[in-house]
Amino acid sequence: TITFNVSLKGVSFTIHYYTDDTNYISRQYTWGNVSLPHYSWFENDKEGYTCSGFIAPKYDNKYFSPSYDFSSSTFNDAQYVVESNEILIFNVKWSPITYNVIIDNYSIDDQTISCEYDKEYTVPESTDYRDGYTLVNYNIRVDGNIVDTINVGEKFINLTSESRKNVYLKPNWKANEITMNFYNNGELWKTDIVEFDAYHTMPFFYPEEVDAVVFNMENDDV
Repeated sequence: TITFNVSLKGVSFTIHYYTDDTNYISRQYTWGNVSLPHYSWFENDKEGYTCSGFIAPKYDNKYFSPSYDFSSSTFNDAQYVVESNEILIFNVKWSPITYNVIIDNYSIDDQTISCEYDKEYTVPESTDYRDGYTLVNYNIRVDGNIVDTINVGEKFINLTSESRKNVYLKPNWKANEITMNFYNNGELWKTDIVEFDAYHTMPFFYPEEVDAVVFNMENDDV
């Protein structure tokens, strides 16, 4: 009786992970110990997107999640047949990152706009109010730094490429102007324009110039 002990060795093959139509990252494997890359492997390959898995054309465009472990699959399953030295193509499936745009209001609750990369949004009309002031626009702040300004009704897109990032819109307020009319015996003597909340020095009246002074402040915006 002759006994032959057969030693089985997994075939070697290569997977090309295509990040777009032309560029790919190559990795070699030996069948029997195969785990797909973690999504972080591709975190810098497409701005504003994260790897959410892989599409395998050979396997009828089957979807595989990141870190999928082929070692737990049935090696003899016909759908996972791999030839020795074969090059498999796996297309990276990209998902856009999400981020928040937070409008930092003065008199009402902050508003949060949940955004998705590569989608366009509009700064909503504001009901925020500050006595004596008019809302001009917003500073766009990322990590505490002003990167731009934006107006109510203006569209924006891709304010950050970092997932789950908070971007803040800080309001810019302009003080309303106040008209100060000074009358002498019913006749307008002097007019000063001042800003709300600003200090103003009253004009000095010489006794020989006027007989009586009446102060009248007019401002339709306050």
